[in-house]
Amino acid sequence: MSSLFKNFPVFVIRVGSGYASVSTPDSPEDAPEFATLVFTAEKLAENFIAAAELEDAEVRFLREERELARVLTAMKPPYTHMALDTVLEVGEDGEWHLGTTCLPIPEVLRFHLLRARSPWDYPVYFLETPDGGYVGFQGNIVAMFTTYRQAKEFRKGMASASGVTIFKMETPELLLKFLAESKNTDAISVNPVIREDGTYDAKQNMTKENFLRHFLR
Repeated sequence: MSSLFKNFPVFVIRVGSGYASVSTPDSPEDAPEFATLVFTAEKLAENFIAAAELEDAEVRFLREERELARVLTAMKPPYTHMALDTVLEVGEDGEWHLGTTCLPIPEVLRFHLLRARSPWDYPVYFLETPDGGYVGFQGNIVAMFTTYRQAKEFRKGMASASGVTIFKMETPELLLKFLAESKNTDAISVNPVIREDGTYDAKQNMTKENFLRHFLR
């Protein structure tokens, strides 16, 4: 899985109370569809404004995946797609030509904005045991922590923490690969804690398949 967005911020064009868009390449004549313009560089957005002679247009930046996801999820038909790095320029034939990468918004959200799908930031953390396993409880429930501090506090409360190390998953893509390849993992517990009496308090448990489908696939 590869993302369209290697770096943030990305840029959109604000026009009035909405965002600049173009017709999708395969837009039906009887039911037009439009794609919201998104650019990976500010200069590309400025070039489009100049070429299209958009009046009262303003380039806005979106700092991270959740901000872009909020813009895209707010779109309602006929605004059904996202157009990435659209270029409007005069070709050798003297005619205006539009070049773009156009994708349905649900596809962008599902496959290219994984960070926006989870309520936590990255990296996330796991506890690795000396034998190469991962700390969990109740069989094959693996503990995942959304901050280093929470992982450290959990390790501190373990009855036997000798040799247990904290390691991190930097991106959702790495987390997906890790969990998909963890054959002995049936479920994930997010931010469990160990009470003073040594028992576990785990309020956020999900089967691995539900976890993957909801946050990573």
